[in-house]
Amino acid sequence: MAFGNIAPCLSLAYYELGRQTEFAAAFTELRELESDDAAELIAQIYAWTGEVDEAFRWLDIVAEKEDAEWITDYLNPFYRDLHADPRWNIFLEKLGRSPEQLAMIEFEVNLPD
Repeated sequence: MAFGNIAPCLSLAYYELGRQTEFAAAFTELRELESDDAAELIAQIYAWTGEVDEAFRWLDIVAEKEDAEWITDYLNPFYRDLHADPRWNIFLEKLGRSPEQLAMIEFEVNLPD
């Protein structure tokens, strides 16, 4: 089954349609991609499908990447069901984006005259 970069879309579509066999196949292919983007996509799908422990496991992989500083996708609605979990704030802290960390940022806005 060679889906390439449409595997995340197919995975979610099959899941929402209740087609578990096709979902499992597409999601398995996505997990086997081993690309830099795959970890975050996998975390999103696990979060969407309610597999919270696996979602956080993959989010930890995302946070450990050297370029994790740029990640803004934590605002993605796929993660909304994770926000009540205590591990969510721990994940945000790893990214330097917890509410407490963001509240400490000072900035000054200078408007033109």
